[in-house]
Amino acid sequence: MMISGALNSTLLFVYLAGVSIGLYLFTLAIYLSPQSNRRHRSFVITCITVLACALVGELCLQWYSMSISYVYFASTRLEMFAGKGAFSVAVPITAIIFVMLGQIVADGLMIWRSFHASGGSYSRVSPVILLFIAEVGLCMTSITLNILYNLHPTLLTVRSARRYNVIEGSSSIVTASTSILATFFIGHRIYSSTSSDPRSRQRYARIIEIIIHSSAIYSTAMLAQAICNLINTGDSNRSPALIVVTNYLTTLSVATASIAPTLMVARLGLEQGKEVDESSITSLTLPEDVAMQVVNFSDSRNSNPSDA
Repeated sequence: MMISGALNSTLLFVYLAGVSIGLYLFTLAIYLSPQSNRRHRSFVITCITVLACALVGELCLQWYSMSISYVYFASTRLEMFAGKGAFSVAVPITAIIFVMLGQIVADGLMIWRSFHASGGSYSRVSPVILLFIAEVGLCMTSITLNILYNLHPTLLTVRSARRYNVIEGSSSIVTASTSILATFFIGHRIYSSTSSDPRSRQRYARIIEIIIHSSAIYSTAMLAQAICNLINTGDSNRSPALIVVTNYLTTLSVATASIAPTLMVARLGLEQGKEVDESSITSLTLPEDVAMQVVNFSDSRNSNPSDA
């Protein structure tokens, strides 16, 4: 069951990686088009490129690991299972670095949007930033323990595996919380800034919808993975089914860390191409850096983005 689960989850990851790469190229074409006049587009392009590269790197490592396990050790299921540890320790170490990098960049993009939605105020987004710092700390802890256990396998006991799973689960919870809080902050900022203009609120409701969809997909995958990690005892002999489920959920969370932010950026980019009635946003106080994803502001607003 564990061998089949590992193989099927890897094939699922290959499919999702293909979807993500296609979505990345589509988004890149939107932001590099001659009609694009977005400010800060270089930052957005850099983020989605890093996410795509991390996903491709993880894909290559999983494909290499699968080749070792299921091609060179394919005589019996026992040999396949033994072959899963036949590759260099650099493979799992590099893999966890790619995974954590994707999580950090994905949430970093949301925090960047939250920061601009606050009008550039660090104090307003301090709760989100604190969660992000905690997320980075837990990610670094996971990477450090992964390196330690791969270099010194004798240190990996049932108790230490349980401790590692708890840290992984906590990291997933904090990651999901960061994304949810950043989404809530952006939505609240848009809602409060358009309270005096129902037409503008209706117009910006589309932004909230897009961001919520992206955050919901990503956060749900991370929370599901966190639950599995937290209830995992660390003993593979006692919970093989849970390990198989965790493999699938890890595949989904790693893929959505790239797909969800890129999809959000693509949808916001497409929204900007739609016609907007400038008279409906003349009294809007939302910061330009958020609104630029959907509408083109008049020259007077572009010259004074601090009106928010």
